[in-house]
Amino acid sequence: MTDYKTIHGKKIKYLSSDPPGPVGEGQVWYNSTATEFKSSVKVAAWASGGNLNTARAYMAGFGTQTAAVSSGGNITAVSALSEEYNGTSWTEGDDLGTARRGLKAAGTLTAGVVFGGSDGSVPTQYALVEEYNGTSYSEVNNLPSNKNNHSGCGTLTAGLSFGGSPDPTSVKTFEYDGTSWTAGGDLNAGGSQQSATGTQTAALGSGGYNVATNEEYDGSSWSEVNNLPASRDGAGTSGPQTAALIFGGHNPGTAAGLALSLNYDGTNFSNGPNLGTARYALGLTSGTAATNTSAIAFGGGTPPNSNATEEFTEAGTVKVITDS
Repeated sequence: MTDYKTIHGKKIKYLSSDPPGPVGEGQVWYNSTATEFKSSVKVAAWASGGNLNTARAYMAGFGTQTAAVSSGGNITAVSALSEEYNGTSWTEGDDLGTARRGLKAAGTLTAGVVFGGSDGSVPTQYALVEEYNGTSYSEVNNLPSNKNNHSGCGTLTAGLSFGGSPDPTSVKTFEYDGTSWTAGGDLNAGGSQQSATGTQTAALGSGGYNVATNEEYDGSSWSEVNNLPASRDGAGTSGPQTAALIFGGHNPGTAAGLALSLNYDGTNFSNGPNLGTARYALGLTSGTAATNTSAIAFGGGTPPNSNATEEFTEAGTVKVITDS
């Protein structure tokens, strides 16, 4: 009979108790006190959080899973509403100076920036930028051009805006230093409603309307890498460029949202756990504080608009090995 050492190249450890610290996924040992074989496994799942006070889609989101902000969006018309999340519940805060949808954001709850958007009509799209200090919004220097349904990530002092509409700005990238915006490298394939995560010097832009392209940014130029398994737009993303989680969105030509999550390791995609509520144009937090093991999804269109919040957690746990 083939044994464990022959397969894995090492013996099963014989211990009187479980290891005191984190162990690698798949590691196996025998606990002599419990008289049980055990292994370390990763458990990843979405769980319900506190609902938004007002259901909406196409909003900006920034912060972390336990300190998030939802700004603007679309209710039945464009909104200036802003809410803060503390890991349990949402409370209404100070409104945006200008109501809009399709805007994007970067930063944290106490040092955030929102940019672009529209009033819901094609002709009226904004270059407006507002910074948030944890209490109120203040208007600052505009984007170099109007942007709507674009993508955003990074921090208040190192933010990134790319893609979106209208043409010809759909391939344009703008970098923010906390005061002013400057042009970065153009995307290889422009598009609206791409998902975005990472930092100003290591960003990821995935999908978009009717495309499955996937591009990485190094602070000066974009490189095309392996495509998404299928096209999707309006998806959420969290985590760094080389360990990202992509969730929700929808396939162009369909009204319903997607529940499927994808893991990206910097090269390939694999399926992750599904959202409890399938949706697109949802709120999320993406930036240096966002991870692929602690993410948040809120609002979005199902249709209709949703007020649901879900929290994603991936953590190691110890499982007893049985013969069943």
